[in-house]
Amino acid sequence: MKRVFKKLIAIALTGAMSLSLGVSAMAASLNGNVNSEGGLPPDVVSFTAPAPESGSFDLIVDPHDLIRTSAAAEKAKTAYSGKSFAEGAYAFFQKNEDGDITYGKESTAMKVTNKSSIPVTVKLDAHIDRTVQGTEKLTLVDTEAELATLTKKAGLYLAVKSGDTQTPISQNAFGDITVTIPANLQSYIIGSKFEWVDGVSNALKKALNTALTTTGKDFAVTLTPGTAAQGQTAAVDGKIGIADATWTNTTGSSDAATKLADTVTNNTRILTLSVMDGSKAVNVAKVTFYFDMAAVKAFTGTAPTGNVTIAGWNGDPFAKVVTNIENHATAYSIQEAPANHTAALVSSGGYARILDTSIEDFPEQEFSLVAAINRDDAWDSVNTSLSAAIKTVWTVTGYYAPADPIVTVTTPAVKNAEVAHVTYTVGKGEVLAKDVLAITYEADGKTTTMEAGAGSLTVERATQAGDPDPRAFDLTVATKMLAEGVPETAKVVFLMNDGSTKAVSFNFTQEG
Repeated sequence: MKRVFKKLIAIALTGAMSLSLGVSAMAASLNGNVNSEGGLPPDVVSFTAPAPESGSFDLIVDPHDLIRTSAAAEKAKTAYSGKSFAEGAYAFFQKNEDGDITYGKESTAMKVTNKSSIPVTVKLDAHIDRTVQGTEKLTLVDTEAELATLTKKAGLYLAVKSGDTQTPISQNAFGDITVTIPANLQSYIIGSKFEWVDGVSNALKKALNTALTTTGKDFAVTLTPGTAAQGQTAAVDGKIGIADATWTNTTGSSDAATKLADTVTNNTRILTLSVMDGSKAVNVAKVTFYFDMAAVKAFTGTAPTGNVTIAGWNGDPFAKVVTNIENHATAYSIQEAPANHTAALVSSGGYARILDTSIEDFPEQEFSLVAAINRDDAWDSVNTSLSAAIKTVWTVTGYYAPADPIVTVTTPAVKNAEVAHVTYTVGKGEVLAKDVLAITYEADGKTTTMEAGAGSLTVERATQAGDPDPRAFDLTVATKMLAEGVPETAKVVFLMNDGSTKAVSFNFTQEG
């Protein structure tokens, strides 16, 4: 077989970068003859990632070792004349260390620096764009050792290196399935969570993703008006239906409680997604929906309908890297804001966080690419250039150490039918409390659950425009919650913004 020199080109690791500015807590209200300088100035998020030199992330593939052994190749690679190529390697990145250029399996590192006033979380999604001609002939593997097992395939190990950790761009990694709730139903469907069924094969997960596609599949949701009880004008129940759906080789089936004929009695519903494996339907994933039961019961208008859309990812092999980078503790001081300072970073009292420009030892993290290939003749059929085959998206956000919501009882309840008024914070970190689902407590040897909207638990909705979260609830105490030998503690079950739930204990008989 004629042996030819192959060249694989990947784009530099640049892409979309979004910056989120965390805002410090504002000062509380003041009474009396007091002058306030205003709230604290917002935290600063400043993240630098110098672009590498042109060609730093170009990958040269040489499965036949032409660079080191072929005179013809020497003439074809004038740019490499006199350069050092790592022994035992057949895929090369250019590495430039202070002007010393070598070629090996690891690229020049891109050094990223956190000049923020707070720690930051750096998220990097890298994937192989399968729409680039020739990429369909590449077999991505998760370890270098797997390359030796491939025959009649062009095998490529390509990974993102962050510190000492390598994350392969893998055909076995799974992107996020997204659930989109239409605006007219968001007052009733307050959250959702997608989960894979344990033990399901990657092949069936991929089949489900293919069926969902990046444009998504729709599930019709219908809300029917509540009905008024005798002698009452307010609605006392409501009904929600999530339609079953069927498409090629895949089905979606709602649990029994979601049928339209059922009165809503709890605020959790499950939609099961199945894939046909031969003649057998296998449950591959489920989507849990959380409803504002009080809103559903109180609804009396024209029945709103809408489609919940569940969409897959693009199916490309990808790597997801998440790294936290600390901040320099003394880099910023609070001073009067200089002229022309960014308005969004100035407090109401005219103060800002000012960087000490003399500091040089900001916390840093390096990212690079690592590659290896097999030496199969299948590489001869791969295009000589796969320009822009690697895509990357960077996201930088302020990082806060995770902390649970803090629950505070402002009005205790010590006897039956008294109402405990309770406030809470949303917690800290990336996953925050979004809503209150239920209260649970132990009594008579069993766990009792009171869901929001059921009558005993009333969640107070935000009163200020633009505040998306409830921050308080009222709990009407029952006699058995205060019976002898039963603790006065209960747990509030929060719906978190990632669709998970978290239970936090509180004592409803003691003021916080």
